Amino acid sequence: MKPPTPHQIRSVRLALGLTQAEAAAWVHVTPRAWQWWESGERQMPLASWELCVVKAGLHPVYGERGRAGSAPQGRPQGA
Repeated sequence: MKPPTPHQIRSVRLALGLTQAEAAAWVHVTPRAWQWWESGERQMPLASWELCVVKAGLHPVYGERGRAGSAPQGRPQGA
């Protein structure tokens, strides 16, 4: 798996119906970090990307199994 492009990061977030702050909370980072990744100012660490796509059920290996325990409509738990 390769690190994502800013377009991929934004596309996944929008497809899940999350704000940048909600997406950041989902992968345990600050909203500013998420903004940097979407703007291309900084590269998203591969571990954060994998966590995001596993939770979203989009990981090429784990697929839908990653959705167990995620909140309804892709919302972070506790949000």
